[in-house]
Amino acid sequence: MRAFLVMMLLGLGVGCGGPGPAADGGGPLTEDGGPPPPLDAGDLVDAGAPFDGGLPGDAGTPTCTERNGAAELAARDGFVEVCADPVRHPRAVCGDGTPFRFSYRRATGTSAGLLVYFRGGGNCTDYVTCWGADGMGGAGRTVGTLSNTRSAPEVLPTARRSFGLFDRVDPAALFADFDVLYVPYCSGDGGLQSTEQTFTRPASASPTAPQTRLTFFRGLDNRRAVLEWARAFFPSEPRLVVWGSSAGSYASLGAMPDIADAWPSVSDVTWWGEGGVGVGRDAFDVTVSDLLSRFDGKAGRRLVRFVQFSYASDAEQVQFAPPPFFGNEPLVRADLRRLLEARAAAAPDSYRFIAAAGTCHTLALQPALYQAFQRAGAGWQPVVPAVRPNPELVFGGLSLVSLIRQVTRGSGPFDASVPNVAPDWSVASSRCELP
Repeated sequence: MRAFLVMMLLGLGVGCGGPGPAADGGGPLTEDGGPPPPLDAGDLVDAGAPFDGGLPGDAGTPTCTERNGAAELAARDGFVEVCADPVRHPRAVCGDGTPFRFSYRRATGTSAGLLVYFRGGGNCTDYVTCWGADGMGGAGRTVGTLSNTRSAPEVLPTARRSFGLFDRVDPAALFADFDVLYVPYCSGDGGLQSTEQTFTRPASASPTAPQTRLTFFRGLDNRRAVLEWARAFFPSEPRLVVWGSSAGSYASLGAMPDIADAWPSVSDVTWWGEGGVGVGRDAFDVTVSDLLSRFDGKAGRRLVRFVQFSYASDAEQVQFAPPPFFGNEPLVRADLRRLLEARAAAAPDSYRFIAAAGTCHTLALQPALYQAFQRAGAGWQPVVPAVRPNPELVFGGLSLVSLIRQVTRGSGPFDASVPNVAPDWSVASSRCELP
């Protein structure tokens, strides 16, 4: 297992030495960014130890108080906030050292399963990308993803409801009957590390900025704290869906061995990753291949059904791909196709891909997952009367929502009824019609 973690870190350009190119889909501290570019990993935690084994504590970790008043629960659409156990997991902190929080929501009615969602959120690698030129999050940077500002999904204030995967109101809602575990992202490290670094103010920063900034890269500790709690709180579920968006796609993939250990009796398991395929990352491709082999359901091994979703011209992946792919949309699109098709050919019983024409990045939290939206000034609003399913997300007569439902409610190996979906790979897209 230690070898697996090292391979994952190297696959994302994270090493124990000097810097390298940025990883795909992950601009510094951008909303739903991708995996971490190079970062001094420090002393890697032993991935062979039980995920709830704990590590030495930190002196002076702030006290965490859960915020679950009636108004707060309403503002979070029913998601209950939980503080990571400071005794068992004292290293579970965000990048700024504040306590790590996460949340859950019970299913409407009898639970059909557990949805474990890993949020994206970008990454940072040095003083300026983590803390801004003023050392406080200014000059075009924000420290929002280094603190637990969102322990639960966003709720549209005017509608008082969450959207996308967490929608319980839309007629096409996918997971209203699932328990949901929401894993925020506030470590800036792709959710893969257990270390910290003190950055010294560079010449490019403001002379009035703090001389040093201590930054905690504790994504691995945070993940272990969540999973230990969830294993006890959701001990028996009929099925398990693990979903990662962008940076969360990488973090959730790295978490699959721990997740399998946490719920060993659940036979119907699906992993779904969006907005992070690993273009230009050969070592990451090896990591994916390892997981596909480890969870292929053969020779007594556990079966996990893996699905990757990506827009063929994903602007985030183009912008943050490593050389020679950086900024080269045709090259990214070609390698994206190569990776998806090779994985599908290597694991036809346990892997599928869905690729859509467009430059968008992720859609798990978008209301447009279910119905069409239209431009309204600088924003978006639903098409009235509602157009369902969203025609932008219908492929060969199959809507994305129907495909998600079919995959996540299925069992056993994939068959011909669950197709791989591909755009016309020869045509670049400059459109992104989703809000």
